[in-house]
Amino acid sequence: MPELTNVKRAARLGVTTRTLYEWKNGALSPSPENIARLADASGMTEDDIRNGRLPAGEAR
Repeated sequence: MPELTNVKRAARLGVTTRTLYEWKNGALSPSPENIARLADASGMTEDDIRNGRLPAGEAR
């Protein structure tokens, strides 16, 4: 699956790129609904997202 840019990822999830940045850096936590969307979009489990795991190839 080709890598999504943060702009495309944010658009797909219905959030801003700033929100993605804040989730990734721990400043904010995604809602349960957004955790489900993130899991679906990334191919990860909801538990992976809740536990702070990142998709392969992504760094904090």
